[in-house]
Order: sequence, then structure tokens, then C-alpha cells
Amino acid sequence: MGIKWLNELIDDYIEARSEPGKLVKRKYLLKLREYYKNNSNSIEHLELEEVLTRAAWAKDYNGNRHSHQRRLKKKVLEQINTLFSDRKGDFKNCSSFEDIFKIVSECRIKGFGPLAIYDASFRISVYLDLLPTQVHLHAGVRTGAQSLGLDISKGYITVELLPDEFKKLEVCEIEDFLCIYKYKIVECGNEN
Repeated sequence: MGIKWLNELIDDYIEARSEPGKLVKRKYLLKLREYYKNNSNSIEHLELEEVLTRAAWAKDYNGNRHSHQRRLKKKVLEQINTLFSDRKGDFKNCSSFEDIFKIVSECRIKGFGPLAIYDASFRISVYLDLLPTQVHLHAGVRTGAQSLGLDISKGYITVELLPDEFKKLEVCEIEDFLCIYKYKIVECGNEN
């Protein structure tokens, strides 16, 4: 038997964050994929160097800095851009999201924390077609997962360990859901 309130929250997420036939996160992913795969001035495929620059500067599909990274200092992003560029060969050899995440984590400097690391990794993974296969725990995602009583000690959760209610969501949507609904999860969990 499932957790009724969790199923209702997930249904609410799907309803609130969807357009006809498509979840917003899936639409976001498509737009991000287009931005990170194509040169905006032509139909040419972007080079990895440009993708790493866009990811380092936290560029969203509209070419602007993503709101998650709006407070990061220019100096920090310049340093991250250099670090990513220096590791271009390592990024080329990645075969999974976890490989990308490891490299980005190794580039960590003060002012470039867990959420920025995950988001940069995600942007690079879109280009390399190596999307996450497990839910990485950062900031609000960690709070949401912990409120469900999940083991957060590894820094990620495999999909198999999640309640069945999550089967209707993609991994990146699960991450999004846990972050957005973290306080509702706490509230509902305390009531039951």
C-alpha cells in the first residue's frame, strides 16, 4: 500500500507544473538541450568548450544566469570557467552523470556550493546525453528526502529505494519535486 498523501502531492506537482501533455521539467529539459546542443547563431553543434563556459556561467536556455546562481560572484564564475576549461579532456571521457558530477565537484571553490555543482553538472550532462540516474541530494532536495525517512548519508538516492509513488516521474523531476515540496512533505509526514 502506498502513501496516500505522497501520491496526492506528486499528482499536485504534475498538475501544477505541466502543460498539455508535458511536464514543465520535461519542457525545460528540451529547451535546455536545444540551448546546450546548438549554436544560437546557426544550426551547428556546439563545441564542448562553449558548453563548459555556458555551464560555468550558469546559463539557462534563455542565455541568462539561472536564478539558483544569481548571487554567485563574477570572480567565482570566472574561476570555475577556467577550472572547467582545464578539465575539458576529462569531461570528454565521461560515461555517466556521476563522472561529470565528480569532475565538477573536484572544481569546487569557495562560493560555488552543492547546488551550483549539481546544476552545472546537470547542464553539462544535457549536452553529453548523460542525465542523472539517481537523485542527488543538495539543499532542499536533501530536506525533502530526509523528511520521507530516506537514507541521505550517501549524498544521493537510487530510484529503486524511493516509494512507488515516484514511478510516474523522471529522475530530474523527482529532484525538482523533493526540493519544491520539501515543506509540504514535512507537514504531511508530521500529520500522519
